[in-house]
This record gives sequence, structure tokens and C-alpha cells, in this order.
Amino acid sequence: MRNRRFLALCCAYGAYLLAYNQLYLALPDEVERATGSQAALAWLFALSSLLVVVAQLPVTRWVGERLTLRRSMVAGLLLIAAGFAVVAAARPADWTGTAGLSPAAGFVVLLTLGQMLVAPVARAWVPDLAEEGRLGLYTGALSSVSGLIVLLGSSATGSLLDTGLPAAVPWLVLAVVPVAAVGVLPRR
Repeated sequence: MRNRRFLALCCAYGAYLLAYNQLYLALPDEVERATGSQAALAWLFALSSLLVVVAQLPVTRWVGERLTLRRSMVAGLLLIAAGFAVVAAARPADWTGTAGLSPAAGFVVLLTLGQMLVAPVARAWVPDLAEEGRLGLYTGALSSVSGLIVLLGSSATGSLLDTGLPAAVPWLVLAVVPVAAVGVLPRR
């Protein structure tokens, strides 16, 4: 608890996980709104999986050669925020059908690309921040603190989606989460 840089990483990683969990909370709601059912979720999940299978290793290799750990996390978090912003920007148009799924597909692509940058880098950063001989404790703490953030944040997100606010507002609020996480990332 005294390692402020590590706790900052935990908070940023927790914000990423909260955003990633919107594949299972906010995205189904958006797909249902756009198409009247959640059947298209399977295709969007397949799209995310395909991107990870095809691009994760090349992206990780490319990032490792060009970006610092912090810059990779910043880029990933901003891509995730852009995914939420795509849906927020399209919501006032209230598109349905295939056109209505386009923002959701954009969200999935940007979220997945962001995830490919954030997840491996956050885990690679832990040894740099861990005290000597305590890597296992720090790795477990990353998961525990992040999980707590997701638990609390998902409750708030569910309430936000149910409040009856203008359609773009929940997505804009969700876009702020990864942007705020950029602000708490530790400096190298």
C-alpha cells in the first residue's frame, strides 16, 4: 500500500478492465437497441477474438520495439476512450439495423486494439514496480485491486445505463474513465 507508483498502475489497469467489461454490459444494451435483439453480439465477440488471434503478437512486438511501457498504456487507454466516443457520437442519430451496428463494431475494434496495448504492458510493468522477492504478491495485488475497481465501477455503470439520461451521456462518461486513467499512470 505504500508503493504509490504500483497503486497508480493498479488504478489505471482497473479502469482498463472496467472499460473492457463493457463488452458484456453496455455493448449488449447497444446491440439490442440497434437491432432489437442481441444476436449480433456473437459476431462482434468473434470480431474481437479474431483481432486478438491475428494481431496480438505483431502488435506486442511492434510496441515493444517502439514505445515505452507508459506510452503503450497511454495509447491503449486513448484507443479505448475513442471506442466509447464513437458510440456516443452516433447515438443521437439513433441508427438501427446494420448502420446501427457500425458504431458498436467501431467500439469493439478500438477497445480490442486498446486492450492489445494495455494488458500485456501492464503485466510487464509489475516487475519494475515490485519490491525484491515480492513479484507474486504484486501480481496478485494488481488483479485484486483491479477486480475491486471493476466490481464497484460495474455497479455504477449499470446504474448509469438505467438512468434515462440522453443516449450519448453514458458512453461519454465511460469514455472519461480510460482518459482519467492516463492521468494516474505512474511516470517512469
